[in-house]
Amino acid sequence: MAANEGKYSEVEKYFSSDALTLMRSEWAALAGGIKGIMDEGTRNGSIKTVEIIKEEIRGEGATVSGVLHYKDGETEEIDEELIREEGIWKITIPALNTLGTDLDNLEQDVGFFEASPPPPTETDNVLTDLNDRVNTIQMRLDDLEDNFVFFGESLVNRLDSVESKISYTSSPSVKIAHISAEDAFSVFTDAVSDLRQIAVDKQGEITKLQQQYMARTISKSEYDSQYMQLQVELLQAQLNIDIGTIDKMIASTGFSDMRSDLQRLKDEAQPVVDEMKNLVSTVRVGLIDTTEFQNRYTQVKNAFSQLDQLLTQAATAKIVQVADKVAMDEGYDLVLRSKNVIVYRNTGKITDITDLVKRELSTYL
Repeated sequence: MAANEGKYSEVEKYFSSDALTLMRSEWAALAGGIKGIMDEGTRNGSIKTVEIIKEEIRGEGATVSGVLHYKDGETEEIDEELIREEGIWKITIPALNTLGTDLDNLEQDVGFFEASPPPPTETDNVLTDLNDRVNTIQMRLDDLEDNFVFFGESLVNRLDSVESKISYTSSPSVKIAHISAEDAFSVFTDAVSDLRQIAVDKQGEITKLQQQYMARTISKSEYDSQYMQLQVELLQAQLNIDIGTIDKMIASTGFSDMRSDLQRLKDEAQPVVDEMKNLVSTVRVGLIDTTEFQNRYTQVKNAFSQLDQLLTQAATAKIVQVADKVAMDEGYDLVLRSKNVIVYRNTGKITDITDLVKRELSTYL
């Protein structure tokens, strides 16, 4: 019931690694990430009780059937697929993983078709094939169990987008643009350029130390001691970049729609910040052996990586919002992502709106 109680960080331990990968994907971020997915699945925490009807176990897989009882008196039958990972039963989503892969392939093929249309004699056959694949995926989506609806809706939205692209292909009046999300992300890193410079300088110190060791101007023990300190100081500088970015996002009116989530993210990151400070202090005075350092450093680095991933998801969601706004303001019918979608483009017909999105984003930060 962790999801029902809004304990989103605790929810992750109940999902398989494949399910977590799916929930942390870019398109899942557009649906609000794990929080949005769990709120949709629990009807915003309105589950009263869960009744288990049947359990079927086969090897390391299992199916659990039950009934959700909501506070308003409504009920909903569910079937959950489980898999055993590291000795623990966890929820998995095999059907959606397969659908997601098939939809990825379809989107890529549609991108190829838009960027480099086939000869007129082959166009009808290609469009027929693409539409048949759309219909097949749609039928499979319709067969999804109700308890997967919060994921299914995201796939449905993507499928609708693919259908729109196919129908728009033959229309000469469609106004199409593309965006480099990676380039647009630079607005966030530029907003904390002073903190980034500290990390760059620290990396330079590490490189210089390595050169000194290779030149044998310092001993192995001196190298190990200094490298340990620089390594943890670099990680602290990287963590400060993320915290500084979150602070700027929280302070900006342009991020008011996600301010509460960002504040929660910062609060959850505070123990990591505290442990990082303690580790830096301990290393600087030399009161730590190599084994203890590696253990503590690995724990902090893993926590930082998770924070960095969540921050990237939030930034990506805002980039998409701004791209939508720019597209509507400029009258575009379709916006494609440059990476892994566009192989060729006619610059006279498909416009790059990355700079417009960056300009809008920069006003937020």
